[in-house]
Amino acid sequence: MRILFITHIFSDIHVGGEVQGAWGLSHELAKLGIKIYVVSCFTEIKESKLHPNIKVYTVPGCQKIPNFTKPYMLKTFFYSLPLIFFKKIDIIHLIPTNGPHPFSRFKLRPFVSTADLPYDYEDKEFLDDINYDRQKKWEEISLPQPKYGLLEKIFNKFSHYFYKIFIPDEKFPRGVDLYAVRETKIIDDLKAKGYKSDFVFFPMAVNAEKFNLDYKSNIEKDNKAITFLFLGMLSKRKGLHYVIQAFNLLCQKYKNVKLIIAGEGAPSSEADFKKLAGDNKKIEFVGKVVGNRRLDYYAVCDVFVSDALGQFGIYKVHIEAMAMGKPVILSKKYDTINFENSGLGISINHGNIEELSKAMEHFILYPSHISQFGKNARQFVEKNTNFSQLALRIRDSYSSLLLRNS
Repeated sequence: MRILFITHIFSDIHVGGEVQGAWGLSHELAKLGIKIYVVSCFTEIKESKLHPNIKVYTVPGCQKIPNFTKPYMLKTFFYSLPLIFFKKIDIIHLIPTNGPHPFSRFKLRPFVSTADLPYDYEDKEFLDDINYDRQKKWEEISLPQPKYGLLEKIFNKFSHYFYKIFIPDEKFPRGVDLYAVRETKIIDDLKAKGYKSDFVFFPMAVNAEKFNLDYKSNIEKDNKAITFLFLGMLSKRKGLHYVIQAFNLLCQKYKNVKLIIAGEGAPSSEADFKKLAGDNKKIEFVGKVVGNRRLDYYAVCDVFVSDALGQFGIYKVHIEAMAMGKPVILSKKYDTINFENSGLGISINHGNIEELSKAMEHFILYPSHISQFGKNARQFVEKNTNFSQLALRIRDSYSSLLLRNS
């Protein structure tokens, strides 16, 4: 079986869930003997070796950008055409997320798309948080906004009319043969709208062999304090301002606590968060953490906390922490697993600072729940969100798709 993966970033160190999903799934499928051909707009491989069954092609003339734009999708379409025929591709998979890719319209091979739900921009309760981050998206990824030359401007204009004429502007294109969905709600919604696509449930996943209980951190742990960890983009959509305020409230009652904040964001946002933390010496900003360095911070913490917005349930960082045996505190608004009843952690009402602080306090009052919930979390990952198991599910879905199209 030969699969063409299409993505905007292919990287082993990028912290984004979509990018890590492309990296993790491609390698697990490669281990199963499947040939993977990756067409990417930007490639960055620093800590790992590619599996021999993976071949990466980087589209020329592309820059690193935060989202897979329509012009870049069109570039991957044209670049992939010769590969499809010369490499005898069986299936094309748009791996990062759903979108109006030309292959959903021009069906040269069975087309698969990963799908998740975007931020709810109509959620007026937290719209200010989302807009705050949207205004800083280029500053957030430490990149200037692209400056396009004449040829690029011409191509962007061509792309505009190409989509306008040929590609329906659909969030979930009807031309997709198989949707690999991160949230089962998508299946119900699309079936109700009469979609004829097939579906396979593919939640956020992790390499459970890499993120494991036996990992020895290179960071010294403070055994006198209960350590909470926030890891991810320093932004309001990740709920960091709520985490800081809740922890400051916790510190009014307890001294044996610590909050590690790992990650980077827009410099102006980081300044705002540090100002919010004030002179609290129990809060430590450790800066950018990528690649294998993430494991050090997961291993050294007791509880992972992230009051993040989103609609497809839990994030990659939640799953990584759980894989390393850590209980998780997350937003009830997007808790699709029912954490508390499953004994995996605590879910709270998003943006409720007092409730978030009490969730942190729970692990101080009941320290045995740190190991108990952490053990349950690890077992959950091994059973439900391990890349090696989910790769088998995707492979079987590929096989069924090819059988129906034979």
